[in-house]
Amino acid sequence: MMEIGSLAQIGSLAIAALALVISVLGASRKGWEERIKVVAEAAAEATDQAGALADRVTRLERDMEHLPDNETAHRMEMAIVRLEGRLETMDERLKPVASIATRMQEILMEKN
Repeated sequence: MMEIGSLAQIGSLAIAALALVISVLGASRKGWEERIKVVAEAAAEATDQAGALADRVTRLERDMEHLPDNETAHRMEMAIVRLEGRLETMDERLKPVASIATRMQEILMEKN
């Protein structure tokens, strides 16, 4: 697969070559000169747009390198599931401790 920058360079070269051929064939006509100027300006604008697009793609690629891949995301999901299970177990184990604390507080309140 060709990169966008390469495609832009090939396109601008093709347009420049076309402009050269047109200028050689019709150099005596002033209308051709205007057309060549328009084509050259369009080629320059297309090259600028392709360069900007290539920069955006490069930034996206760089940003995506830091994201986890499918395997890493799956491992993280499985770790979260294990943590949820451990939290549920701890919750069940702490319920008796909480009830003891509640009873002791009630006893202390009754004594006072």
